[in-house]
Amino acid sequence: GAEALAAEARRRWPGREITLVFGALADKRVAEMGKILSAVAAETFLAPTPSERAASPEQLRAAVPSGRTMPSLREALLEADRRGRPILVAGSLFLAGDALSLLGGEDPPEHPNELLR
Repeated sequence: GAEALAAEARRRWPGREITLVFGALADKRVAEMGKILSAVAAETFLAPTPSERAASPEQLRAAVPSGRTMPSLREALLEADRRGRPILVAGSLFLAGDALSLLGGEDPPEHPNELLR
């Protein structure tokens, strides 16, 4: 779960700051996931998850108090890309799937702003 993903992020980007785009379903361990995943990120953007079961913005903020609530996944990705760091989209498969769709498929571009503008 979240611990394995955090470990993979550390392995994949050793010594580099990363930006987390986080969203989750309310019936999952939102607080636990948020705490674990945000610990590997220099900055976290909280994005709405496209599901009726999505965690509310309040639940996401409670899980990651330092996170910045964004109005959409698209806006979260744009803002994350402006940081110039690797971006980790995590917390929900729905969120990750939408991110892949927004970014044009399974092999996302180096700079998401190229596709999101």
